[in-house]
Amino acid sequence: MEQALNRNAAGWQARAPGAPVPARDWLLVFVGDDADDMRAAAAGAAVAGFERGAVLDGGLQAFGQAALQQVRY
Repeated sequence: MEQALNRNAAGWQARAPGAPVPARDWLLVFVGDDADDMRAAAAGAAVAGFERGAVLDGGLQAFGQAALQQVRY
């Protein structure tokens, strides 16, 4: 994770071609099927110098459910 998030590494472009390299002050949200993997990714981002990271409680299932909900004002 640290290598992929390193601004000087080619790892980011290999993982996300065409996507902008995240700045250190961006909020990175890690979503996955395994809570330990998400926490490890957030910890790796912190080691790489990123200031803000989060994991989505409920993982991919919660993400899918949120995508189906309508926003009401």
